[in-house]
Amino acid sequence: MAVLRHMRRNSGEMSPETLHGLLAELRVMPPDLMELLPGVMMTILRRAAERGRGRHREGDPTDRGAAGDLQRHQVLVTGRLGSDDFLAEIVDEIFLPLVVTPFTR
Repeated sequence: MAVLRHMRRNSGEMSPETLHGLLAELRVMPPDLMELLPGVMMTILRRAAERGRGRHREGDPTDRGAAGDLQRHQVLVTGRLGSDDFLAEIVDEIFLPLVVTPFTR
């Protein structure tokens, strides 16, 4: 939630037009710039796995970018920032099922 709130705060400081313009430039941006958020998420996932609270698959970009991608999609499609309820839904309904180790009996 903290990472998504931080993204929301930063997104709120730019117009949807600015975000669209930045997306158009993604192909020419340095690759290491685009690894910042996934790198943060990989650290979070790695630490959760070390505590036995999730799974960590080195090199799998699917789970590490899903929450941020959904939030970005919300801003770009609707022009509105997601509420805390929206962010919680992303985390609870989509992100956690991707990364939490299922309970086994």
